[in-house]
Amino acid sequence: MERRIEAGHFETFRQWLVEEKREPAIIEKYLWKVRAFAAWLGGDQVTKEQVAMWKKQLGCQPATVNRKLSALNKFFSFLGWQGCRVKHLKIQQRVFRSRERELNREEYIRLLETAKVLGSERLELLIETICATVVRMSEEKCISTKFI
Repeated sequence: MERRIEAGHFETFRQWLVEEKREPAIIEKYLWKVRAFAAWLGGDQVTKEQVAMWKKQLGCQPATVNRKLSALNKFFSFLGWQGCRVKHLKIQQRVFRSRERELNREEYIRLLETAKVLGSERLELLIETICATVVRMSEEKCISTKFI
Protein backbone atom coordinates (compact mmCIF):
# COMPACT_ATOMS: atom_id res chain seq x y z
CA MET A 1 0.00 0.00 0.00
CA GLU A 2 1.41 3.37 -1.02
CA ARG A 3 1.22 6.06 1.64
CA ARG A 4 1.64 9.68 0.64
CA ILE A 5 0.80 12.78 2.64
CA GLU A 6 -1.77 14.81 0.75
CA ALA A 7 -2.89 18.40 1.33
CA GLY A 8 -6.34 17.26 2.49
CA HIS A 9 -4.84 15.21 5.31
CA PHE A 10 -3.89 18.34 7.25
CA GLU A 11 -7.41 19.73 7.51
CA THR A 12 -8.98 16.38 8.38
CA PHE A 13 -6.28 15.84 11.01
CA ARG A 14 -7.02 19.32 12.40
CA GLN A 15 -10.72 18.53 12.63
CA TRP A 16 -10.00 15.23 14.37
CA LEU A 17 -7.78 16.96 16.91
CA VAL A 18 -10.53 19.51 17.57
CA GLU A 19 -13.00 16.67 18.12
CA GLU A 20 -10.49 15.09 20.49
CA LYS A 21 -10.64 18.35 22.50
CA ARG A 22 -6.99 19.27 22.00
CA GLU A 23 -5.95 22.83 22.85
CA PRO A 24 -5.65 25.15 19.82
CA ALA A 25 -1.94 25.76 20.50
CA ILE A 26 -1.27 22.00 20.58
CA ILE A 27 -3.20 21.53 17.33
CA GLU A 28 -1.08 24.19 15.62
CA LYS A 29 2.15 22.66 16.94
CA TYR A 30 1.14 19.19 15.73
CA LEU A 31 0.23 20.53 12.29
CA TRP A 32 3.45 22.54 12.05
CA LYS A 33 5.53 19.46 12.90
CA VAL A 34 3.66 17.22 10.46
CA ARG A 35 3.99 19.82 7.70
CA ALA A 36 7.72 20.08 8.40
CA PHE A 37 8.04 16.32 7.97
CA ALA A 38 5.97 16.41 4.77
CA ALA A 39 8.19 19.19 3.37
CA TRP A 40 11.30 17.17 4.22
CA LEU A 41 9.74 14.14 2.54
CA GLY A 42 9.17 16.16 -0.63
CA GLY A 43 6.20 14.14 -1.84
CA ASP A 44 7.92 10.77 -1.47
CA GLN A 45 6.12 7.79 -0.06
CA VAL A 46 5.90 7.56 3.73
CA THR A 47 7.70 4.52 5.10
CA LYS A 48 8.99 3.63 8.51
CA GLU A 49 12.50 3.84 7.07
CA GLN A 50 11.88 7.41 5.85
CA VAL A 51 10.57 8.41 9.27
CA ALA A 52 13.61 6.84 10.94
CA MET A 53 15.92 8.78 8.56
CA TRP A 54 14.09 12.01 9.36
CA LYS A 55 14.36 11.30 13.08
CA LYS A 56 18.09 10.65 12.75
CA GLN A 57 18.88 13.85 10.86
CA LEU A 58 16.86 16.24 13.08
CA GLY A 59 19.85 17.31 15.16
CA CYS A 60 17.69 18.54 18.06
CA GLN A 61 17.72 17.81 21.75
CA PRO A 62 16.18 14.38 22.49
CA ALA A 63 13.10 15.92 24.16
CA THR A 64 12.49 18.04 21.04
CA VAL A 65 12.87 15.01 18.78
CA ASN A 66 10.35 13.15 20.94
CA ARG A 67 7.82 15.99 20.71
CA LYS A 68 8.13 15.95 16.93
CA LEU A 69 7.72 12.18 16.88
CA SER A 70 4.65 12.41 19.10
CA ALA A 71 2.96 14.70 16.60
CA LEU A 72 3.96 12.50 13.67
CA ASN A 73 2.94 9.26 15.38
CA LYS A 74 -0.44 10.82 16.29
CA PHE A 75 -0.88 11.79 12.62
CA PHE A 76 -0.01 8.27 11.46
CA SER A 77 -2.42 6.75 13.97
CA PHE A 78 -5.14 9.08 12.73
CA LEU A 79 -4.51 7.91 9.15
CA GLY A 80 -4.33 4.25 10.22
CA TRP A 81 -0.68 4.05 9.16
CA GLN A 82 0.49 2.14 12.23
CA GLY A 83 3.42 0.67 10.31
CA CYS A 84 4.97 4.13 9.90
CA ARG A 85 5.19 4.92 13.61
CA VAL A 86 8.65 4.99 15.20
CA LYS A 87 9.77 4.79 18.81
CA HIS A 88 10.78 7.80 20.83
CA LEU A 89 14.35 8.34 21.97
CA LYS A 90 15.09 7.08 25.44
CA ILE A 91 15.87 9.93 27.79
CA GLN A 92 17.32 9.52 31.22
CA GLN A 93 15.40 11.94 33.39
CA ARG A 94 17.20 14.10 35.90
CA VAL A 95 15.28 14.21 39.13
CA PHE A 96 16.81 17.49 40.29
CA ARG A 97 18.35 20.46 38.56
CA SER A 98 22.03 21.08 39.07
CA ARG A 99 22.90 23.38 41.96
CA GLU A 100 24.40 25.91 39.54
CA ARG A 101 20.95 26.57 38.04
CA GLU A 102 19.23 27.22 41.36
CA LEU A 103 18.75 30.66 42.86
CA ASN A 104 20.20 31.10 46.30
CA ARG A 105 18.43 33.20 48.92
CA GLU A 106 20.60 36.26 48.20
CA GLU A 107 19.76 36.17 44.49
CA TYR A 108 16.06 35.70 45.25
CA ILE A 109 16.02 38.70 47.63
CA ARG A 110 17.93 40.79 45.07
CA LEU A 111 15.32 39.98 42.41
CA LEU A 112 12.49 40.97 44.73
CA GLU A 113 14.24 44.21 45.71
CA THR A 114 14.85 45.06 42.04
CA ALA A 115 11.15 44.54 41.28
CA LYS A 116 10.29 46.87 44.22
CA VAL A 117 12.77 49.54 43.02
CA LEU A 118 11.22 49.33 39.55
CA GLY A 119 7.82 49.82 41.17
CA SER A 120 6.49 46.62 39.64
CA GLU A 121 4.30 44.84 42.16
CA ARG A 122 3.23 42.50 39.36
CA LEU A 123 6.84 41.43 38.72
CA GLU A 124 7.44 40.99 42.43
CA LEU A 125 4.37 38.76 42.76
CA LEU A 126 5.41 36.79 39.70
CA ILE A 127 8.91 36.14 41.12
CA GLU A 128 7.42 35.06 44.44
CA THR A 129 4.96 32.74 42.68
CA ILE A 130 7.58 31.13 40.45
CA CYS A 131 9.98 30.58 43.34
CA ALA A 132 7.28 29.31 45.70
CA THR A 133 5.68 26.88 43.24
CA VAL A 134 8.66 25.94 41.05
CA VAL A 135 6.48 26.66 38.03
CA ARG A 136 8.11 26.54 34.61
CA MET A 137 8.85 29.85 32.93
CA SER A 138 6.76 28.69 29.95
CA GLU A 139 3.76 28.53 32.30
CA GLU A 140 4.26 32.13 33.44
CA LYS A 141 1.75 33.32 30.85
CA CYS A 142 -1.04 31.40 32.57
CA ILE A 143 -0.17 32.89 35.94
CA SER A 144 0.16 36.48 34.80
CA THR A 145 -2.97 36.55 32.64
CA LYS A 146 -5.28 34.61 34.92
CA PHE A 147 -4.25 35.45 38.45
CA ILE A 148 -2.31 38.70 38.57
